[in-house]
This record gives sequence, C-alpha cells and structure tokens, in this order.
Amino acid sequence: MTAPAGCKLIVAYLAHGMAHEVANGLYEKLRLSAVHYGHGRSSGMMDTITGSEMAEVDILSVVVTEAQAEEAFAFIYEAGQIDRPGGGLVTQLSLGHAAITGLPLLEEPAT
Repeated sequence: MTAPAGCKLIVAYLAHGMAHEVANGLYEKLRLSAVHYGHGRSSGMMDTITGSEMAEVDILSVVVTEAQAEEAFAFIYEAGQIDRPGGGLVTQLSLGHAAITGLPLLEEPAT
C-alpha cells in the first residue's frame, strides 16, 4: 500500500496543554481536519543522567497537502511557541516516507 502522493506529515512535540489549542487553530484558521494529538512523557539525556523527573508533553500530528505544508508548519511553530526555550520540536516529512501499516483482513468464514 502506498501513501497519497504529495502529502506531508507534520509532527510536533509541544509543551503540556498546548496541543488542543493548536489543533483548534489548525481547523479554525486553516481548515485542516486530519489532526491527531495525545499526551506523552519525554526525557532528555541530562534528565536521565541526573535522575530528574520526565517532562510531560503533547504530541500533535497533522496530514497536509504539499501546498498546505509551509503554512501549517509555520502556524504550529508560532501557535505552539516552539521558538521559546523548552517550547518543543516540530518535524515534517513526505508521507510517502512514512510507513503505512494495518491489520490483515480476515477471510470470510466458509458457509
């Protein structure tokens, strides 16, 4: 199975509590609806060495067309406050390079 041509996957690791607001903005301002976000924990190397607590983060992903990619990336960068210390990380890749997986379809039972 191949990914749709010309689509991009944008993934952002945001400060805890930011993803819902950013997802709403993506829909209201850019009309993007292929958005998913969740919650996770992050730990940097220094946190591991010093035994510090893990930081809670929001993880937001959105699928966009190539034409929407630059505007969506910039919106997430600004709205997610990526430019401040500890603000997070945002990445983008061609969806054709992402793995598409799924459960196999079960065969129909013989009647």
